[in-house]
Amino acid sequence: MNVEEMKDLAIRFWSQVTQIKGIGEVEARAKTVAAQPVVLKALAKLMRQLLRLEGGRQHAVDLLNMIPKIDFSHENQLWRFYQLKSSAEGLANLKQKFPGLEAYLPSDDEGYNREIGSFDNQKGWFRFSTRTNDVVPILGDMFRWMIKAPHRHLTQPAETSPSAIDP
Repeated sequence: MNVEEMKDLAIRFWSQVTQIKGIGEVEARAKTVAAQPVVLKALAKLMRQLLRLEGGRQHAVDLLNMIPKIDFSHENQLWRFYQLKSSAEGLANLKQKFPGLEAYLPSDDEGYNREIGSFDNQKGWFRFSTRTNDVVPILGDMFRWMIKAPHRHLTQPAETSPSAIDP
């Protein structure tokens, strides 16, 4: 990729990031999960991955347009998907709230730990794990699902509508 060709997209990326509610404010980490470096790393890495796909520039633009609309609140159940899906009731609720997301995410049935973080009930914060190499791809999968980009393990995008953005 030619750096000069990507300059406008990079500027737009950071412009969109600054539109996230709570970013750049005092105590931003208490206001938005997007203030955690792993989230920004996942968004940036996904941009790069999308631009390498055939026709990926449109997906990258879709991601840019979506960034300010994503619910980056600590309370968003999307971040706790693996924790909440452990019960039948939780999984049914998640499938209703986030239709098609499960197909984008790696399974946790093979014994792999998919714990991407934890919710602190006392503070009302979700903190992503420090294992960024494990967390970044899963967050990328969640963002791919939101924009209906191709699944990283498949060639076809899912045919569902995301609901993890602000209502």
